[in-house]
Amino acid sequence: MKKDLLSQTRLFMIQCLMTMILAFSFNSAHAQYGQNIETTQSHIGQYLSQGSHVQLMQRLRISQGLRAGKELLAIRVIAQSNSYDAKLILKLNGQKIDSKTLSSYSNETILTTPRLQPNDTLSIKVKGSVYVEKILADLKRPSSNQGNGGINQNGVVKVSVRVNSRGTQIHNIKRMIKQNSSVRLQGKKLKKVIIKASSNAGNGQATLLINGYPVGYSQNIPRYASQISFNLNNMGANRFGQGINKVELKIRGNVQIKMVGMKVSQSNNGGGYGNSVAINVNQAFYGSQRISLARLVQNGPRINTTKQIESITITARGRGIINIAGAGRGQGGIQVQGPTTRTLRVMGYTSVRDLMLRIKATRNNLVIEQVRIKFKSVY
Repeated sequence: MKKDLLSQTRLFMIQCLMTMILAFSFNSAHAQYGQNIETTQSHIGQYLSQGSHVQLMQRLRISQGLRAGKELLAIRVIAQSNSYDAKLILKLNGQKIDSKTLSSYSNETILTTPRLQPNDTLSIKVKGSVYVEKILADLKRPSSNQGNGGINQNGVVKVSVRVNSRGTQIHNIKRMIKQNSSVRLQGKKLKKVIIKASSNAGNGQATLLINGYPVGYSQNIPRYASQISFNLNNMGANRFGQGINKVELKIRGNVQIKMVGMKVSQSNNGGGYGNSVAINVNQAFYGSQRISLARLVQNGPRINTTKQIESITITARGRGIINIAGAGRGQGGIQVQGPTTRTLRVMGYTSVRDLMLRIKATRNNLVIEQVRIKFKSVY
């Protein structure tokens, strides 16, 4: 009996030690990469029964991040269980790659992951009855060659990516740059699109698309990594938000893209966002949920939560409605049907800490991708 108890005690101590090592490694990664880590999360808030599976690639937008050249560092789960030997099992393409035993106290469990591809399947299987509060994914952004706030003195911004393109695929260059740099493109004039790429057989092709339409001639992609440029000097309406909404590349062949970039004008033509801040949220909601604006944007840049808001712009996808209230009144609602961006003018003296969001997803989930807060100017 004493021998069994001693063995169980040793096993428990080993598990605690392994958890501490994982936590230390994760904190070291945060220290190493700093703000280069992006976290996506999904609130579950319910008990999951024996054998339940949670698919992660779409729920946590991991596939989209991998396609943008990001690297998955870890999956973190806030969960607890009173079941004996309750576990979280991480599976890659149906094969077990990690598992962790849970305790009766709500804590953070870190699951390690190997290098993934966008088309892989990644899921968590539950053993026992487990209460899962939320699941988070930590992705490392690729390093960027940044100058002044991401744009160098020549007006060029470049970001390193790792994108493998096969067959014929369309890649959103504007999105890659926005996700992997601090650049604000709104109002800037686009002069040139730049990529560094190679193709397996030396016969790849790239076509620039502006708002879905080809611009200029297609260019060949050599076998060895080469820089390719698309000039837009002769294009009339070439400001972001004033003629340009989407900047994409149509790639044919087996092509590896290592860098994407743009040359833009430094001025915003008077239409900038100097008194506003954009926070990438990437948070999924299920059923009916409430969340304060302060909590929703807590992982973004530090902001003054008591400063008066002029308007709030929400970018979301899925199906459902987002109702916003604050300062003792309803501030309005946003109907989400697929990709949606809406701006609401905020009434009364209302700050970030005053606003509450009520989200109702009507089909699967509703994902809030970004929140842009415009503060009232003080003269």
